[in-house]
Amino acid sequence: MASEFSPAGEIPLGQSRMLTRRVDTETIKARFMQEWPTARVHWEEPMYVMPDNSEGTIEPRYVFAFSIESISDGQQVLSRRRHIGYSVEDAGAAAQDYTEWANPDTAGDVRR
Repeated sequence: MASEFSPAGEIPLGQSRMLTRRVDTETIKARFMQEWPTARVHWEEPMYVMPDNSEGTIEPRYVFAFSIESISDGQQVLSRRRHIGYSVEDAGAAAQDYTEWANPDTAGDVRR
């Protein structure tokens, strides 16, 4: 979408809607910890995410990159990293899972 800059910031020129942040960071973090109690968070931040093979309007999400921590044979084990995004506008909105799942039919980097 086209936009222009003004002293007040960037202003869209076409059809759009203004997003009002209604969910604070602490509320999002509490929800995440309730849903993923064994998570080890690697990073977290608000961002725009546009997954591959998707289209439409994107909105900012508060995204967590994390692994699930567990113990196996007395040793700490971490899962593959996951990426989950939460709405900053609607506390009840479903979380978006941006994790790229492993494909058991692939054999690694095909360029080798």
